[in-house]
Amino acid sequence: MNGLKIKDSEMKPTREQVIAWAREASNGILSYDAEGEWRLSQKEVERFAILAYEAGRAAENEACIRDCNGIDLIGADDCAAAIRARREYG
Repeated sequence: MNGLKIKDSEMKPTREQVIAWAREASNGILSYDAEGEWRLSQKEVERFAILAYEAGRAAENEACIRDCNGIDLIGADDCAAAIRARREYG
């Protein structure tokens, strides 16, 4: 996901991120209807949903790791390590 991550500071994607996901989902070519709205095929909508889900999941993982690292409790390091491992193995 080439730079299409959701910013950790905000869990809501920017307009630019949504446009980038739409372009990536449609192989770089967005088509428009008569009103100027995007038109995506069912396959492209499915790809868009996967891109958005993965970006959100990655942002949530980073936020959880940051939270685990920010507390001084026994097991917090294990918590952060477990989240990192889940990120690597999907």
